[in-house]
Amino acid sequence: MHMRNSKIRKADIGHFSLLVLLLLFASCDNVKDDTSSGIETPVVKVEDRKITIYRKYPVVLEGEADIDVRPMVNGYLQEICVDEGDRVQKGDILFRIEPDIFQQTLMQTEAQLASAKANMEKARIELENTKSLYSSGVVSETVLLNATADFNTATATQKEAEAAVAKARKELDYTVIRASSDGLVGSIKLRIGTRISPEMSEPLTQLSAIDKMRAYFTLSETDYLELIDNGLLKVDTTETVLSLANGKEYPQKGRIDAINGMMKNGSIRIRATFGNADMRLLSGSTGTVSIPVMAGSLPVIPKSSTFKTQDKNFVFVVSENGIVSTRGIIVENYTTSSFVVKSGLRAGETVVLNGTNRITDGMTIKPIIKSFNP
Repeated sequence: MHMRNSKIRKADIGHFSLLVLLLLFASCDNVKDDTSSGIETPVVKVEDRKITIYRKYPVVLEGEADIDVRPMVNGYLQEICVDEGDRVQKGDILFRIEPDIFQQTLMQTEAQLASAKANMEKARIELENTKSLYSSGVVSETVLLNATADFNTATATQKEAEAAVAKARKELDYTVIRASSDGLVGSIKLRIGTRISPEMSEPLTQLSAIDKMRAYFTLSETDYLELIDNGLLKVDTTETVLSLANGKEYPQKGRIDAINGMMKNGSIRIRATFGNADMRLLSGSTGTVSIPVMAGSLPVIPKSSTFKTQDKNFVFVVSENGIVSTRGIIVENYTTSSFVVKSGLRAGETVVLNGTNRITDGMTIKPIIKSFNP
């Protein structure tokens, strides 16, 4: 009886051991299932890409020179020789003022000059004769002094007459208003017959010298110092790219050629110059100028991989066993859909692609590798 009970107990122990083993196997299977049962999550591999990063700033374009065209004399506008938008060269006729009164003035001054010359010649001859008579003792020194004074007066009168003629000729020349430089003709608001003068508040028009265009923009003090410290903002060296108001890139690159010497309200004014031989750019146009701030092989990630906390950027980095961890990164805009990572990530690491609002730190996921084209 005792032996029989002993056999029964041994059988029970065997059954119990088998049950324990089965439970252990089941437990192991459950652990394996738990590890692989993380939610499927798209991820991307961080890759270095050869890129150039630009910062964009709004600009206003101005011609190399915008010159007011003003009359130099009073008169009535007789002729408008150009139209708005015409391209002119230095010396081309723009306007004419009625010349009649100036021609009459010139004729009068020329007549006065002729008379002054005759009087001066008469005084010269008189002086020469008086000198001869004085040498012979025929006339006194007083007579000689008077003849000398008359000659000097006649000479001065002739010079005044010559100056009057020169002035009259110049004023007559001023009735023809010419372009002082090459450029495009601006707005013309006056009409023929209008009385014009040098004191007019508004110019007759403007000439825009636009063979070269200047793009003016401002940098914040922070951006300015960063660019200067990194050697990325140099006069006559730093290249810039201009995007026009329609979003298209202007084919010619420009150069920074002036940096204002004073910081004002936390910003500084910068000037870049662009060639404009085809006159495509006009004064007053707007656009954006791009300055290269970073270049080389750098990590690029999708913007959808990032999330912000207290104005700082973070990503979920995925380990080899699918566990995610939060990591802070510093980024720079690259394209509309991607960032360049300045610090915090390196090539070869894996980050969650999107859906970061469903992920928590320390969570296990089932990563699904996706491709990414910035």
